Amino acid sequence: TDIGTYIAENYPLFLNGEKSFDEWDSYIEGLYNLKVQTVLDNYQTAYDRYMEING
Repeated sequence: TDIGTYIAENYPLFLNGEKSFDEWDSYIEGLYNLKVQTVLDNYQTAYDRYMEING
């Protein structure tokens, strides 16, 4: 499963009540298992570089 699919399949289940918010921490853990931190770090690096150049 990729991150986009994981979010697309799970997030709506929380919104419509099919998944309890008691399961939210497990959902977030699943995102980190899919290496979401790497994606966030890459976006942050790109943003920082952009701001350095364009301030």
